[in-house]
This record gives sequence, C-alpha cells and structure tokens, in this order.
Amino acid sequence: MSAESEDPKESKSQFSTEAKQRILAELTKPTEAQLDERRRQETERIADERASRAVRLYALEQALVTKQGRKVSKSKPNARRERGPDFETSRERVTLEDTLRAELGSVKSQIEKGTGTLKQMEERFPNFQLWKILSSKEQEELLTEEFRPRTYARTLVTRKFGLTSTETIKKDRQKLRGRRP
Repeated sequence: MSAESEDPKESKSQFSTEAKQRILAELTKPTEAQLDERRRQETERIADERASRAVRLYALEQALVTKQGRKVSKSKPNARRERGPDFETSRERVTLEDTLRAELGSVKSQIEKGTGTLKQMEERFPNFQLWKILSSKEQEELLTEEFRPRTYARTLVTRKFGLTSTETIKKDRQKLRGRRP
C-alpha cells in the first residue's frame, strides 16, 4: 500500500494525545500583556487590602485612646508622627515636684518643731496638694516615718504620672532648662 491510499481517519490520529495537550496549552497560554495585567490587578488588590487594614487599625487605636482618656492625635492614618519633647507634660511634672517638695519641707519643719498633729497641719495648710495625693495612711506615716522632702516629692510625682524611673523627672528639668524661651 502506498502512502496515498491511507485512510483519512488514520491521518487525523497521527498526533498523540500528549502532543495535542501541548499544542492546546500553547494556544491558550496567556500573553505577556495579559500576565502583566493580572500582576497589576493583584498588586492593586493587595495594596487596597493593606490600606483598608491600616484604616481599621487606626480607627481601633483611636477608639482605645479615647476610651483611656489620652489625647487623640489629629493625624491621618499612616502619617508620620512628628517627634519631639513634650514640654507641657515635663513642665507639669517639674512644677508638681517643686510644689510637693516645698509642701513636704513645711510639713517636715512642723514635725521637727514638734508643733501639731496631722489634723492641725491640714487646718494650717489646707491648700496643699499633698493632702489630695497621699492616702490617709500615708499622711499619718508623715508624722512617724523619716523622709527627705526632695526624694519623697520625686517618688510621689513618679507615682502620679505612672513613670518607672525617677530619672525621667531629672531629664524633664534638663529639657526645660535647655529650652528657655
């Protein structure tokens, strides 16, 4: 039999199934432009998800800050926070320490003179902030325990502002000294 007398059905099956699949894959393979478009869409989707997550996180942080009573920043999400010393808080701490030191010095001098009880001191110095800060037990201990006004004042300020180190107040003083408007 010659090649010309072959059956047409046999010529169609000259490609194996595997070859057909390779050809089909080549024909349906996305072009480079299509791949670029898919990458761009995926990148945009990821960026949108991140932005959405950042906005949700910012809203949750603001709700938490508001709930805790702290100052709420007016900055936008993802905006860089401007760093710098908080002179207002430093001034509050230093002023309170100075006030408490003076008040404790007055109390100590009254104790050393042996004049008065706690009740008499409260009547003599009714505007002292010390009475608002100290518990009644601590006020009584002022009469019985030895203390240094400066050290005790610094400890009270540290406690009131929730600081972990008394060095913070020293640094506050340095900050304010260096500023001098």
